[in-house]
Amino acid sequence: MNYWTRRFCFLVLVVLASLCHVGATLGCESRGVFRSAKSQIVSLEETSVTSAFYLMGKKDDVMLFQSGDVIAALRRRIDELHGQSLDSAATHVKGLLEVVEADLPLTAHTDLFKYALIGDYGRDVDLVVADLLNRGHAYVNTWFSFQKGLPSLKQIKILSSRTKKGTLIAQAFCTTENDDLLTVVYIVE
Repeated sequence: MNYWTRRFCFLVLVVLASLCHVGATLGCESRGVFRSAKSQIVSLEETSVTSAFYLMGKKDDVMLFQSGDVIAALRRRIDELHGQSLDSAATHVKGLLEVVEADLPLTAHTDLFKYALIGDYGRDVDLVVADLLNRGHAYVNTWFSFQKGLPSLKQIKILSSRTKKGTLIAQAFCTTENDDLLTVVYIVE
């Protein structure tokens, strides 16, 4: 890809990210890039929440993930990148996998955001969480409900925005009450 094509792709990503951010306070239904997005409901698996990885949502929501599911999602991401001949990116994600595996077995709940702070893994963490949410491999509820031992929400809503050719460009993950959990913008070439 030449210099100008890369710059154009970067600018498109910046515009998409700003559109997602601008609509963030409006809830999951009325976001700029998500106005015509496909909406789907994903059922969440019943999951135990003892010593799990977690990520806080945009409000007071918490998403918890079993360590085995996180490891499997990281391995899928590495395989996907190798399949696209993006070996340097796969090596980068392998570094995250090694850091996560070094923390196993978990003895307490562990914030996935810590890996964004110790390496340049913030985007990788978001993509792994997006993979897990797409598959329904998560406990999702408010922090208060989690502390009280209440069960996970049964479902979440996912808004997926695609190009006219069907390429996924962004996803918003929300509670069924339209509280934002996570927004991911994908790199499209």
